[in-house]
Amino acid sequence: MVKIWITVPLPLDITQFLFRISHYYKIRNNIIMRILILGTSNSIIYPGWVYGLRQSLPDATIENMSIGASPGIQFSVNLEKTNFADYDFVFFDSIPNDQTYHDQNLIHYDAKNTAFFHQITFEIIKRIASETKLIVLCIEEQAYFNCNSEFYNNRIAFARNANAYFVDTKPLINTFVKANGINPDIIYDYHPSHPDRCIMNIIGNSIGEHLSALSDDNFIPLPTKKQNPFSYWWPTDQYPQKLYTNSLVSDIYTILGDGNNIRFNDAKLLIGFYINITKTNCIMDLFFNNQRVFSIALNYAHADNIVKIFVPIPESLLVDEIRIRPATNENVDYHGLGSRKEPHPEENTTIAVTGFTFCHPELLDTTPFLFQKSEIINQFDCEKLQKKLEQDFNKNSQHKKIFLIKPNTGADIIQKNIFFDKNVKTENKTLALFSYNESILCYNTVDNLFQPFKLDKIGLPDIYVVNIASLGNNKIKFFIKICNNIFYVDPFHSHDGIINYECHYDRLLFKKDDAHLCADNNNVVTITHGNWEHLQLFQVGCIVN
Repeated sequence: MVKIWITVPLPLDITQFLFRISHYYKIRNNIIMRILILGTSNSIIYPGWVYGLRQSLPDATIENMSIGASPGIQFSVNLEKTNFADYDFVFFDSIPNDQTYHDQNLIHYDAKNTAFFHQITFEIIKRIASETKLIVLCIEEQAYFNCNSEFYNNRIAFARNANAYFVDTKPLINTFVKANGINPDIIYDYHPSHPDRCIMNIIGNSIGEHLSALSDDNFIPLPTKKQNPFSYWWPTDQYPQKLYTNSLVSDIYTILGDGNNIRFNDAKLLIGFYINITKTNCIMDLFFNNQRVFSIALNYAHADNIVKIFVPIPESLLVDEIRIRPATNENVDYHGLGSRKEPHPEENTTIAVTGFTFCHPELLDTTPFLFQKSEIINQFDCEKLQKKLEQDFNKNSQHKKIFLIKPNTGADIIQKNIFFDKNVKTENKTLALFSYNESILCYNTVDNLFQPFKLDKIGLPDIYVVNIASLGNNKIKFFIKICNNIFYVDPFHSHDGIINYECHYDRLLFKKDDAHLCADNNNVVTITHGNWEHLQLFQVGCIVN
């Protein structure tokens, strides 16, 4: 009790003080942990680090508000909508997307804009860390795996000065790669911002194992001003509205068409806004004092689902109105990420938009690099978690059960007839096939069926892992090993047992004539003679014996 009273700064109102005490005892008494994730597509894709986190914390409540293809400044919206004190931990993952926007100059990154976007990010980090434990997660793009990007250096500085933890996944990935003899050239997915999903799953699992220990840090957030430097505009009854929802997001959007506009109460510095790209095909013009100051092309294909992204505004512009008009081939100031250069004129002019975010002009007059002026002082070493993770990962990395191997892609696979990396040390490992649902393709000798099973089911009587062997010319043969005897098996029941394969990014499609072997979402292996694109393909991997 003495330690608690010493670390609580005064003065505090009684409500804030009681919350902090209850927050501390909630963790100490192992009440269900609540976790919030604000991240990129790395925090969404299956089976990445978030799924590993869930596996190690099965009783935790994990709320994932991650949005792919969007920079970290999007989470300025959450400063109004989210009470971070409701969570025991918040993860902030935005480095790869911020780096992509910078390197591809998707936002005009002159010195002024760069500092401005860094300042917005620091305001977000500082606010979250003032209310709960924040973990700034570093996942670098492939180009920066062996060096530190500008965004890496800023984020670790932000974490240190905002009383937050910083977790760098690069040394953890390197430890795993070296321990298992994996070729470093294949540790990224087909997307340069996505490290191998299985390795990230293991990292997430290790992070989860350490969160309980971090809960014992007697952390009580230091006070900071709750003044929000951002303001917002949300859909109102003045405009047509529609709710779009999927397993990750549920939002009400304003629906606008050709000639529609939105007028704001007064001119503000516009940071950006969210759109559903499957319902957006237009040019948006930004106006101030009835003068057009900027034009954005948002030319996307129409579909029946929802894909939410944040559209950042490249410059600090005062805006009091937006207007919508048809997509054209004219030169515009800015193309939204993934927006087509050539619009489809047959598609309707429409936009589904929500959450316009503005900032107060005084934010332009500050700089995130003057850390000595920060209101928050370092309460603990933000590298503490990183050191714990590296020690744990180094100790256990050679004893993990599974890791995946990326096949070569494109024409290279056709020429060399190699579908797994020759540099992988396969001694005491079994080459096998995995589906997206983390199941291993096995052969059930009782039912005479190919079926996916979880790792803990392997070794049961009559359940044998399907191994693969390369025969060249893009053909392989499946086999099982029983008591050192090898038996060839064939899911297509052909006479020679030889199967053709094709490489689709880091996945393999097996086929015999016009039949394709795939897995479906119900964990069932199926042979289809029709369209296979909606089914799951397999990935080559190793099982450590």
